[in-house]
Order: sequence, then structure tokens, then C-alpha cells
Amino acid sequence: LPPSAMPVLVVCGVQARRGSGCVSGAAPPRRHSLSARNFPRRSLALNSLPPGEEGTVGDLLFASSLSELASYKEKHGHASPPLGTPLGRWVITQRRLRREGRMDGEKEAQLERLGFTWEHPFDAVDADDWDDMRERLAEFQAKNGHANVKKKHDADPALGFWCNEQRVAFRERRLDEHQIDSLHSLGFDFDPPKRCGSAFMINLRELTAFRDENGHLDVEPGTPLAAWCDAQRKAHLKGQLSEKRVDYLRGIGFELPDP
Repeated sequence: LPPSAMPVLVVCGVQARRGSGCVSGAAPPRRHSLSARNFPRRSLALNSLPPGEEGTVGDLLFASSLSELASYKEKHGHASPPLGTPLGRWVITQRRLRREGRMDGEKEAQLERLGFTWEHPFDAVDADDWDDMRERLAEFQAKNGHANVKKKHDADPALGFWCNEQRVAFRERRLDEHQIDSLHSLGFDFDPPKRCGSAFMINLRELTAFRDENGHLDVEPGTPLAAWCDAQRKAHLKGQLSEKRVDYLRGIGFELPDP
């Protein structure tokens, strides 16, 4: 590329063309690469900006994170990643910058074009929404056969946050008896087991214990364990149950319909 076409990077107020060995108005610099070693949290793609445009290191990081957020939205259908993740922390920072009036107008527009909301779903959930959130949990339980939503639940971050808040409220005795009974009826665990194992393995152990105690696998309809058993049958019919899980279930005598 001719020198005029080489992208310009601004670092500490000094313009430097990529590929050149010098900085205008300064002595030849010591070599420092903007690599993943220098910025361990994210590697900087120096081609994030179009050729000929100037950008700070912050611009490059913003472009990289914006691209990551776009991929997240394409996969999950929303642009509010869970708290406690690198991307989740980044979007919180963007909301804070805008709230404080320190966000660049163009960056704000880029986020809004992506469908980014300035109010996090967590903030939109208040005490008046308790019954609505309980219904969302019931839908999750009917679909998955259990009500133990992960705190970092990508499909519905607000539900994961809300479930964690119910456990905190239960420990602090802020839930009334009706709310506790309502959550218990869904099989919600206020103190989920710390032992290793996926939700599948936890329910499999419960089903095995039921068989050992009762001598059969005819789980009473309307219970969380029965809902989980139905979910396994439906998943198998759709070809969504792995061979390993099929073997686990059949190994304890659980009957699965032919797909």
C-alpha cells in the first residue's frame, strides 16, 4: 500500500502510520506492539477501522467489543449479556458513560443501531413484577423439567438474576409464605446443591432414588420430576438427546419412545 493509504493510529496524541518506522514530528520510536500481550483481556485487531481513518486505542477496543456484542445478539436475540462476564461488564460501562454524559455521540448511535437498550433488563424488574417473573419461571420449568435457572442465563438474563434474588430474599426472610409456597410448587430450590453435576445428572439421580425407593419409574404426574421425565421423552423424539444421556436413562430402566 502507498503511505497515504496506510491506516493511522493515534497513541498518546501522536499520529503513527502502521507499517512506518517513525512518528511525524518525533524521533524514531522504540518498538512496542499493540498485541494481546499488552492488552491481555482483548486482542486488538488493528484492521478494525477502515484504511485512512484515525482511531485511538479506545476506539479499537470499542469496535472489538461492539462486534462481540453484535455476535452475542445474533445468537441470543438480545444485547444484554449477563453480569459477571467480560462482555456484561463492558455494556455496564457503556450505560454508565452515557448516564454521566461522557459517551461519544457516534458510539451511542452505533449501540442504538444494534438495538442496545440503555436500561438493563435487571433494572426493569421491580417488586410489582413478581407474579410476571414467576410465570416466566413456570414456562422455563415446563420446557426444561426443572426450575433451577442459572444466574448467568443467556436466553433470559433477567430471569436468571431474578431467581438468584429470590434465594437472597429467602435467606434474608423477605419472601412471604405465599411466595415461598408458589416457588416450591415449581420445584424451585432455595439452596441448590453445591455438588458437581448438570441439571440432567441431578434429576437422573433423583429419578434413580425414586426407583430404588418405589421399585418402579411411574412418577406421579404434575410433579417437577414428572415434568423432567416428559422433557426427556420429547427431546428424544426430536433427536435432541445425546447417546450418552439415552444410555444413562435406559440403564436405570427408563423407557424412551422410538424417534
